[in-house]
Amino acid sequence: MLHLVSAVWYERQRSRYANHWLLQLEQVADLTPLEHCKPTSHRQVFISYHRDATLAALEYNQTDPFKQEMKQRPLIERIIFNLTHFFGARYARSTGLVKANFQLSMAAAAFNLRQLIRLPRRPKPAAA
Repeated sequence: MLHLVSAVWYERQRSRYANHWLLQLEQVADLTPLEHCKPTSHRQVFISYHRDATLAALEYNQTDPFKQEMKQRPLIERIIFNLTHFFGARYARSTGLVKANFQLSMAAAAFNLRQLIRLPRRPKPAAA
């Protein structure tokens, strides 16, 4: 008769992927003495370092604040598309964080000017 042994850590071997631990489960025969117990099958389960953060994010996805944020997403995506497609914000033209920040600031200013020009003009109030 075979029994599933609880999760056996084999000295926490690293898998070939740097972000995972190798967890091995084995089934052993129910024989005595223990020298005759031999594994009949192996199963490897990879557990990521980021598992806790992933589970927290999945839990947050079910909340109302997440749903409100997702309603804002199309507006923000449209702005990002305009900045990258029309105003050259996809790539930094020069090296350095200061110059890249300046380039993005100028792209944002140009986008804001375009939006300002597109605003409908209000009629002047009638003189009484």
